[in-house]
Amino acid sequence: MKKQILEGIGAINKRETLASVEHDIKENVMAIESQHPFPGYHGQEPGCDDTPISLFLVTKNRHHSEEIIRVTQKTKKNLNFYFDIAPAIINVYNERSYAIRIKDTTYSNIDKIAKAFLENDIPFERKAAIKSYSSLIKLRKFFIIEEISENIYRDKEWDDMFYLKINDMIPWDIFEDFTIDIKNNMEDNNFDAATAMLITRDGLNDFVRIYMETPNLDLLKEIHKRFLEHCKRIPHY
Repeated sequence: MKKQILEGIGAINKRETLASVEHDIKENVMAIESQHPFPGYHGQEPGCDDTPISLFLVTKNRHHSEEIIRVTQKTKKNLNFYFDIAPAIINVYNERSYAIRIKDTTYSNIDKIAKAFLENDIPFERKAAIKSYSSLIKLRKFFIIEEISENIYRDKEWDDMFYLKINDMIPWDIFEDFTIDIKNNMEDNNFDAATAMLITRDGLNDFVRIYMETPNLDLLKEIHKRFLEHCKRIPHY
């Protein structure tokens, strides 16, 4: 089989438990982090004590993705450490809010990143103590994925992340019901599921995103099969 590689801009939709960052951040910015970034997976998750897995700085205003990307590029030239940033939408106080998602850097660098964005006219909401709550999250990101079996792809930058191609977008409330039903009827159900969309020159591509620490192609094929079967229940799918 010839391996197909897909590259492009897209988005991830998922649900996570968020709360205020407990580490000391001196800048007066609203910093929220994921307490369990892959809630459907039960095992050792990536990250360590001094590195947030997924941290959000909530912006005062909505900024186009292009603006966030431009400021990120400029900021990376002036800071001597690596970090990854993605535009994001989360819920704060039950309201849709815009944010930048930061990962792959230490907590000690968050103030420097926040200050750089503030200096480039990206203001943030004020610091606040927010208790643990459930939030829908939408992340915009760049994808590079490689086909490892028919309509099953692996992330080229994250070995434990997989994408199962489906025919169309699944509305989130329906997707959550499908995921619960599928996991309840599988013996090996230790995986986290989300939805993903990738834009290439051929158009939109929809996926179920799967995270599992120990890759298992047979299990991925079974999960894929079950999601495709469930999709047949959606009217006009």
